[in-house]
Amino acid sequence: MFQFLVKRLVGSAAVLVATSVLVFFLTYLAPGDPAVMIVRSRIGRLPTEQEAAVVRSEYGLDKSPWQQYFTWASHAIGGDFGYSFRTGKPAIAEIGSRLAPTLLLAGATTLFSAIVGIPSGLISAQKRNSWWDNFSRTLSLLSVSIPDFWLAFLLILVFSIYLGWLPTYGMRGAEYLILPVLSLGLANAARLERLTRSTLLQVQHENYLQTARAKGLSEGAVWIRHALPNIAVPLLTVVANQFSHIVAGSVIVETLFSWPGIGNYYIISIKFRDIPVIQAMVLLFAFVMVVVNAIADIAYALIDPRIRLE
Repeated sequence: MFQFLVKRLVGSAAVLVATSVLVFFLTYLAPGDPAVMIVRSRIGRLPTEQEAAVVRSEYGLDKSPWQQYFTWASHAIGGDFGYSFRTGKPAIAEIGSRLAPTLLLAGATTLFSAIVGIPSGLISAQKRNSWWDNFSRTLSLLSVSIPDFWLAFLLILVFSIYLGWLPTYGMRGAEYLILPVLSLGLANAARLERLTRSTLLQVQHENYLQTARAKGLSEGAVWIRHALPNIAVPLLTVVANQFSHIVAGSVIVETLFSWPGIGNYYIISIKFRDIPVIQAMVLLFAFVMVVVNAIADIAYALIDPRIRLE
């Protein structure tokens, strides 16, 4: 376990360093002058060259790209990602104030997907080629095929505009979670349903299940107590990936529902070309994916003792 943790730590550090270099120079090469945008936000007009030069000197934008990168990276190691060009506040504080809503949305969506997808796949595997199996597979195919932003528009149209049942703006209570969770969670639940069904069908004739049936266990107990735990590893992999992808990829849905998370704030930062915030957020997304996948790898050994991480 210790050897695995060391390898994972080194690999994660390498991924984060590579990500930091890539995102820094991609934002540096993006069109537009950050100094001009900063001055324009302060004084409400296009700046003179002298005014822009003062801002470049203030923020170190007059240095070479590599000098800027090493200065930024040395501070980022200590948790200092600079100050937002738009608000003047620390970038990490701006992100931290919006991280909790995104984690709440990602956690609720992942929980919804697991609660809906895994039992649905279990029932479909038990009742293969039944009306439920055919209905479930058709519905899952539709859910996977519909883009989440288009599904969000449909849900808003039906449940908010036509029926007036659910709100679509902000985060003031549990009811505000329903439409964003459905928009992001239906496709993920469908993927879990299809994975659960196909994996269970692959192991349904294994010897350990035949032994459990020979002991007199009911068919439901055979599937739940013996078959389902033996496919936990691939399910855990998908669930972990879904959580990290929601954290990093819920930008459009958060924007549509005005959800006060980092996805919505990311769009605002890109429009303004708020480089410190963009860089910090991309590193945050990479960090979340690395940490979640590492936790999933460790959980494999806890769930299935046959797996040795080393």
